[in-house]
Amino acid sequence: MTKFNFSTISASLIVFLCLLTACQKGDDCLTDAEVLGKQLSKEFEKKRVGLVDATSKSTSTFSTGDFEFEGAFIKVRNVYFNLEKLAHYNIGSYQFPDGTYKAYMYFE
Repeated sequence: MTKFNFSTISASLIVFLCLLTACQKGDDCLTDAEVLGKQLSKEFEKKRVGLVDATSKSTSTFSTGDFEFEGAFIKVRNVYFNLEKLAHYNIGSYQFPDGTYKAYMYFE
């Protein structure tokens, strides 16, 4: 007959509960790309980015207002770009008549 050690079971249960509650996709559990996506989303909103021009080695350039951040990706039209592959970006200085700006994103 196997005897259970109460302290071992208790310690295991506490560790399990800590892990379970610690990673419920809070900011502590996000990948670097997901954190970048949240930061860029806030910056684009703050700076009133209305158009995105996204370029990578394997896709042509898209310049459109149809974009959204989805976790570790930005979706431009129907093409997903992985933010882990973002080489650099900048927000243009030209203000369009509607008060928005254009962001240029370059992916590896």
